[in-house]
Amino acid sequence: RTGDQGGHDRQLPLPSWPMIRPLRPDDAERVLAINEANTPEVGSIDADRLNFLIDESAIALVAEAPDDTADVVGLCLVLPPGSPYDSVNYRWFSERYDRFMYLDRVAIDAVHQGRGLGTALYAEVGRLLIEQFAAVPLALEINDSESRQRALTSEPAAPTPPAALVVPAGPPPPVSAPQ
Repeated sequence: RTGDQGGHDRQLPLPSWPMIRPLRPDDAERVLAINEANTPEVGSIDADRLNFLIDESAIALVAEAPDDTADVVGLCLVLPPGSPYDSVNYRWFSERYDRFMYLDRVAIDAVHQGRGLGTALYAEVGRLLIEQFAAVPLALEINDSESRQRALTSEPAAPTPPAALVVPAGPPPPVSAPQ
């Protein structure tokens, strides 16, 4: 609180949470720990593979803790087409679409799960797709399809990407998608 010229107290605005920001090089160690704590939902990777994915990402975000520590508690990586990334699912989209962004992974520290961080990360990706990438469609897979699909569609206040190309986990579907 602070006093204004009239002697009245006024509330200073509180920082909004969750704090979503671009991933920085000094976040890599914590991001790797969160990723590994979320396997098998996201694929296990080592530090070199993480650095490759970060370098290839058009969007690399982290969520910070809602306290003064500013600890990284979540991550999101989105890759553009044309990457040498060898993921089966990424390749499936690459073979069928010229224009897409592939949401490779979203992972949240277990202590902070269920607090809307995933929704906030997806919302920021949607905003960036609209503002910076001409509303290119978002491609992603959903591992635990029923509960994660609910999580993706249950938050009406969050902006959604202009189009989402969703493929269930497992082998890529045999049906050819429209170009």
